[in-house]
Amino acid sequence: MGNLADRLDAACRRRTKCIAVEDDGESISYDAFASGAVHVASMLRGRGIQIGEPVLVATSNRARDLLAFFGVWRAGGVVVPVHRRSPSAAVEAIAGRTACRLVVNARADLENECELLDAETVRCLDRPPPVHRPALEGAALVVFTSGTTGEPKGVVLTHRGYADKLDAIQQLMGFGEGDRTLLVLQLTFSFAHWVSLITLTHGGTLRACPRFDPSQTFAILAGERITRAAFVPTMLRLMLLREQEARSVAWDGALITGGEPLDSNLFEQLRDAWPGCALWDVYGTTETNTSDFIVGPDEYPDAAGSIGHPAPGVRFRLAPPDGELQLEAHSLMRGYLDAPALTTAAFDGGWFRTGDLGCLRHDGRVELIGRKKELISHGGFKIAPVEVEQVFRHHPDVLAALATGVPDPVHGEAVHLLLVPRSDAQLDEDALRDWAGTRLERFKLPARIHIGSDLPTGRTGKADRKTLAGLIESGAIGR
Repeated sequence: MGNLADRLDAACRRRTKCIAVEDDGESISYDAFASGAVHVASMLRGRGIQIGEPVLVATSNRARDLLAFFGVWRAGGVVVPVHRRSPSAAVEAIAGRTACRLVVNARADLENECELLDAETVRCLDRPPPVHRPALEGAALVVFTSGTTGEPKGVVLTHRGYADKLDAIQQLMGFGEGDRTLLVLQLTFSFAHWVSLITLTHGGTLRACPRFDPSQTFAILAGERITRAAFVPTMLRLMLLREQEARSVAWDGALITGGEPLDSNLFEQLRDAWPGCALWDVYGTTETNTSDFIVGPDEYPDAAGSIGHPAPGVRFRLAPPDGELQLEAHSLMRGYLDAPALTTAAFDGGWFRTGDLGCLRHDGRVELIGRKKELISHGGFKIAPVEVEQVFRHHPDVLAALATGVPDPVHGEAVHLLLVPRSDAQLDEDALRDWAGTRLERFKLPARIHIGSDLPTGRTGKADRKTLAGLIESGAIGR
């Protein structure tokens, strides 16, 4: 079954009275999940939805948000997820760029930042129906990228491509009917989409949290029989700052991490805190339906610091001259919505350009060394911020590191580094630079080292270099 609605229907028929999805205040059985989706689809048809029409769907990790996705798909529409607390300008820009006239908000009782999301479960805006767009034929989602490399782009993902990737992940991870999956990743994020869908299509229960809070997360892991949980590494670092609390949980489920590199230092901390935990590390992009490389628990610690080997159905190459990681698979995006020039530029003869720079290790695994668009240009040298971060993460008193380039009148750009210390550790900038001087070439050493309590993040919860650079340039982080 290639259509995601058909897969969800099949799970609902199998599991009937079992809980499909729940949040802090609501539980929805598979029966209610199916009937709720039918109701949403009926309302959309009553408002004249066309096959392949994009529909704005409000999300904030509530149980009924997934029901809204299901209802849009049953009606033949394409889900365009937006967070309820997104600024009005951002929501309106997405609505305009996708030509959305239909809005679904399955929790219209919740507060929204944008009036487009207000009032009713299904709303029809005073706009003409969109013209037919071949790019949206067979599409399931239009997901807007985080914008860390420029203006956010609308990535068109098809039902068939998404189903293929779910099948590839399932071959390795084996989700099942007894699983209870904790979701703290927001449903505007591709990582959250596949974790939710693979749980539901295989009959598990999805436990959604409206927001990430380390203490609440520990309480849920300890008391709600969670068997799987998905996080980006930045979330895990924030949890491990509460070292005593983390160790007291003694959770031994399957931990899935992705969205940003999992460095070997963080792996060691996770192993110390949760020795019984099975760790899965995934790498991928929104444009490829994520999870193109998957490192399984039986590969650690040998695979630490790498993204491992490609997932089933994925081919890769490290293209000259700089070793850009390029991917080929049936699950690749249809393209960027209404942006043919950007779509063409994203491919190299059928291979998707990830923008990540990689190298092949002696064990055949791929290791990332930076991003083409994140390279810091310092006096003619090109510096990968990931390389700087990896060195400092190995310092015994450092919990997390994030490097970025900041405009410099002499060198073009200067390397700035933000470090988060381990609990009770004291970091000294001069001592740190002396320590790193034996491990990094001189021109790669940070011009400034900033000390903070956490790393700045973007809307997906990942550590965000662009945000860090802005904070430094504005003076919010001292220069």
